[in-house]
Amino acid sequence: MPIAAPGARFVGWSDYLCPWCANAAVRLARLEDAYEGRVAIEWRSYLLRPHPRPAPGDAHEAAERREEFDRYTQGWRVPGSEPDAAELVPWDDAASDDPPSHSMPAQLVAKAAQRIDGAAFARLHAALFRAYFAERRDISAPPVLRALWEQSGLAPARF
Repeated sequence: MPIAAPGARFVGWSDYLCPWCANAAVRLARLEDAYEGRVAIEWRSYLLRPHPRPAPGDAHEAAERREEFDRYTQGWRVPGSEPDAAELVPWDDAASDDPPSHSMPAQLVAKAAQRIDGAAFARLHAALFRAYFAERRDISAPPVLRALWEQSGLAPARF
């Protein structure tokens, strides 16, 4: 017996900096695939960190913040240990990018894609989570966002 009636619509509230949201995105994408054409997910923004933190005052403060962030990402091991979890790779000093400053840039790019092309949005949506959680990329940086935009099949001129 199907778990969703034909035409079922779900609303997913998420932030691209939330490991639990990354897991939900993976699970809901599987649901959409399993019930193709009968289930639709409408993604909405729930900004956990809408504004950037003030710049660190000095190199010591910057190093402390990075260490704090690296410790925070170790907590991703809990949601990452679930059987159908997204790939969640804790950050450390080996990460090539600095952590994202805030979640607003990724949300704005995702909303723009959503207005242009639903299929490209789905690719970008997954790519944003993957870039942050698996590839340890700064998804608040315009060059990273532009690259993900183009990799998702969206026209560069519309970025």
